[in-house]
Amino acid sequence: MSIQRLVTMLTLGNLPIFPTVIAASFLLLTNPASADVFTVTETFWGTPGQAGTFAWAIEKANTTVGEDVIEVNDGLDISVDFASVPEQWLATITESVRIEGNGATLIGNPAYATTGGGEATKTNIVASPYRPAILDSDAIVTPAFSFARIGTREADNSSIKVDITDLGSDGLASIAEVRTGATLSVTGGDFTNLVNYTDSNAVGRGVFQAEANAILNISDVSISKHYPFDTAIDAGTDAVAFFGSIIGEDAQLNLQNSTISQSFGAGAIAWVGGDANIVSTVVEDAGGISISDSQKKGELNLVNSILYMTGGDDLSQTNRIQVAGDAVANVIASSVLIDALSVDSRCMGIAYTCNGLPLTATLGGVLNFNSSVAVPLNAELAFPGLNSYSEFSNGNLLADDFSFILGTPTQNDDMIRSLFDNLNIQTLGETFEIGGDDTIDLFLPLPEGATPIFGEALSRVVTNAGIGGLNELINPIDGNLILFDVYGNERFSSSGRRDIGAVQGLAPVPLPSSLLLLMGGMGVLLVRARTAPETNPRSTFDRT
Repeated sequence: MSIQRLVTMLTLGNLPIFPTVIAASFLLLTNPASADVFTVTETFWGTPGQAGTFAWAIEKANTTVGEDVIEVNDGLDISVDFASVPEQWLATITESVRIEGNGATLIGNPAYATTGGGEATKTNIVASPYRPAILDSDAIVTPAFSFARIGTREADNSSIKVDITDLGSDGLASIAEVRTGATLSVTGGDFTNLVNYTDSNAVGRGVFQAEANAILNISDVSISKHYPFDTAIDAGTDAVAFFGSIIGEDAQLNLQNSTISQSFGAGAIAWVGGDANIVSTVVEDAGGISISDSQKKGELNLVNSILYMTGGDDLSQTNRIQVAGDAVANVIASSVLIDALSVDSRCMGIAYTCNGLPLTATLGGVLNFNSSVAVPLNAELAFPGLNSYSEFSNGNLLADDFSFILGTPTQNDDMIRSLFDNLNIQTLGETFEIGGDDTIDLFLPLPEGATPIFGEALSRVVTNAGIGGLNELINPIDGNLILFDVYGNERFSSSGRRDIGAVQGLAPVPLPSSLLLLMGGMGVLLVRARTAPETNPRSTFDRT
């Protein structure tokens, strides 16, 4: 997929229109009884002619008919530093294959020397997280390699289905590019220290990229410390250009039970056309999420997930959910939290001027907020006079009765209810435990930072949320019920109520009777205060 096309699609006047589609399910590959198995035993990448190397195993799988298996020895660390491959891509996979990583890690140690005599490595980012690209005046010592392209250019790749399990990386540039029509399913694996030490003055690569009609299934993975390119991108007056750690165009994304953290990809996910499902996932200090149109209509479903923006990717234009170009984003039972003081001041010089952090609908895009919470902190300190929730160029923000949108000095409760077209939106009350001092508020680290205070504004609000209820949570990827939040708490209480947002807070545990005897009468009063009734006392929240 062309990165230039991604940027162009997000500029004014270049956003096409398309219909809504719900996500396809994961494609689970099975090993035929007659499958050939190629075992990786070597600790270096190797060549197609060196038996036991990863390069050899992929070559054998590509040239053997049928769905083969590549099995990597348990926990193997495989160095890629001296690979001899074109364009710094370790492999092109042209046949269906199952790669069983068994906890193995692809390890690179990319580095370059700066003009001033310094050395940049995968853990020493020179000058700025937005300058990991190599300049003409720098000298590459060891390049950063990407793992695999799935399919070939200008070919029918619809028969190619690749399944990768429990394979990680440390020090690569990216992991996979899924070409037109191919399917890649990745389960398990930690991918960290992803740096763009490839070519001089090059725009970086997403960790995962998908082209038209491709399917990208990602489950139970961790992406962290992604540094893909050299400068911030300003797309114009009505939309901001996301890059993304996960990017795709006119393709299908199914991401679940995963994390994207501490990354500087100018956004965590940038999807242009097609469908993107993000379920039971935490995006933490890695920028925001964007959905827009291309040849297909764009639809994004963010379900049972946390978007936590308190640091990490401080490229401020992307610290938001942005819906553009007649696309639709459905934010369901999720939490969107931002600390404006962590946002980079560079956005003060562009048309957006930080309006719409963290929720923006623009160029006809529609953002539907359902059973979800949005809390911005310190907006008035970081960007006085600017809005946290914005509609530009016929964009539309909508919210249901069970959503909580925190008011700000520039957008009070009445303005929020009008903006989101609902007079019953929740806007008052305590939400999460907040640290800081009299001047500055701070979210606590996760999970505490996204766990609702029991008995307060977010607690036990959503009725009929249990199994069979009208508000039960459904996974758009496989149609199954979502029974747990990202931290393993049951997603509804015994009375069938659910908290607003992505985390189901737990009721305080009563103190042991022995301790109560020691505490005396004051202890009795304390326990009564800690064991609040399950039904929320605010009658306006009780919408049975």
